[in-house]
Amino acid sequence: MNFTVWIKRMLPIIAALSVLIISAAYISSKLINERAYRQKWEDYDECGLA
Repeated sequence: MNFTVWIKRMLPIIAALSVLIISAAYISSKLINERAYRQKWEDYDECGLA
């Protein structure tokens, strides 16, 4: 009985933390990919092809 009460109290907290961590990982991944893309095309921007 005590375990089910603990689960009911902790489940929303665990779910919220999971969403927060997944969101942070997604944003970090997008920023890293965007930086790599800009760095890849940096030389072409300097030579006037863009």
